[in-house]
Amino acid sequence: MNKPLFLLLLSAFFIPTASAQSTDHFIERIRVHGARRTGSRLIIAESRIKTGSSYSEKVLTEAVRRINRLPFVFNTDFSLEKGHEKGKYTLVIEVTETRAFRYGLSSTHFDNPDELGESNGDLILTGRWFPGTGGSLYLGWEEEQHWSNDVEDGGNFAIGYSHHDLFRAGVFLDIRLSSSGATYNDDDDNDDWATHGSSQSITLAVPVQQNQRIRGIWKEFRSNKDPYFAYREVFSEDYLPNYFFRSSDVTSTTLAWVYDTRNDNVVSSAGRHGRIGYRRTEERERYRYIFPELPGNDGLGYETDQLFADFRQYSEVDDNHSFSYGVHATYVDSDGPYASSINQIDIIPRSFETRRGGLDLGYTWDILGRSSNHRGKFRFELLGSVDKMEREGAHTGSFDIYRAGASLSYHKRRYTFRLSYNYYDVNE
Repeated sequence: MNKPLFLLLLSAFFIPTASAQSTDHFIERIRVHGARRTGSRLIIAESRIKTGSSYSEKVLTEAVRRINRLPFVFNTDFSLEKGHEKGKYTLVIEVTETRAFRYGLSSTHFDNPDELGESNGDLILTGRWFPGTGGSLYLGWEEEQHWSNDVEDGGNFAIGYSHHDLFRAGVFLDIRLSSSGATYNDDDDNDDWATHGSSQSITLAVPVQQNQRIRGIWKEFRSNKDPYFAYREVFSEDYLPNYFFRSSDVTSTTLAWVYDTRNDNVVSSAGRHGRIGYRRTEERERYRYIFPELPGNDGLGYETDQLFADFRQYSEVDDNHSFSYGVHATYVDSDGPYASSINQIDIIPRSFETRRGGLDLGYTWDILGRSSNHRGKFRFELLGSVDKMEREGAHTGSFDIYRAGASLSYHKRRYTFRLSYNYYDVNE
């Protein structure tokens, strides 16, 4: 990506927008309406507004946006009521919660000029309970179906616990366990298999300022592919039938600085979002052959170090229309051997460096308007991006990547429906 352009957009992200001078309001009380399941303490803690202090209207708006980004909050608004003394106010926060049980249906079609199109459908069921102040227990089930030449059906079950005000210091903690499975059927190559996996993750986010956090994520994923029969090309005209087990372990650790003033956790129409971080990933793969009797391997894998940064600005045009623009950049250094995909026996290097950067553009039309949240959020979105990627090592080359997409979605307190179309093209 062009470095001067990236720096120009990056600097624009940090330059504050001009705003009219606002008067600070002294908050003597905070009252929360509508938090029947979550409780007032969690809402007030996420706002990071304290009684006995003065705040501008801009700070109060950003506090409401933080509440609105919570996954169990559908909509938030605030008002100021006169207090017992002149110049003092009661902050009234009006919360509309999502339902305890939610479901979502979505269908997406992917298109590429060099490949056949692919479509998939998702059914997502989630439930969330609040056993105590500040914390929530949740579970979810996702069923996914792919439709293409190769049919794949998969499911994922997750259970976790989140705490949004750990140590009463605004620290966020999330612990999650999940189990997944998938089946794959290729009629052309008679290549059928099934895989099972499990993962666990811990997320910890510590606030450093009103809209900034240092976030760390540790995740471990283990997968096992059932014994399956496949033809693998060994020479130009000969094929070797393989019947083997395959398993892999993946561990990743991410540390990032996050800046967030967006006004919605579904589709943002105002605010800013940015991240700068580092991710370390280690993967180990193991093969054990049943037929033919060939030596397998144990512990082959690779390590990846990744630096990433992305920034995005969301701006409202009016109550129905908004647009967004942003930049992103990634540097990846990967090193280690892995088993060849040709016959699963040869060991070839998997070392490369990748540099990638690009521009993002978006447009959102809130068909019902943002003031009609009681009727739901009916949205049309257009997204596009242009990337430049350069790789040295495996698959050396320079690539231009173009992406475009459109979606139509409807969000209510109990359900979400979404239809999406995505197009991408890669030019060397």
